[in-house]
Amino acid sequence: MAANAGSHASTIARAIARIRQDFRASLAAPALEKSMRMSTLSFRKHFKSVTAIRPFQCQMELRLIE
Repeated sequence: MAANAGSHASTIARAIARIRQDFRASLAAPALEKSMRMSTLSFRKHFKSVTAIRPFQCQMELRLIE
């Protein structure tokens, strides 16, 4: 179980890096989920468990910071 949780955390870290890389572009969540090889439900569940926010909120916060 711990290895699985770690792999989800690393996948979400990669997703966050992609969001940061191009935070000004509109977030294409389905493409991001697919590139992370996760279903929509799984991606959103694990993203929120790692970050405590949704992917769209993450992008909005990055835009506010920059």
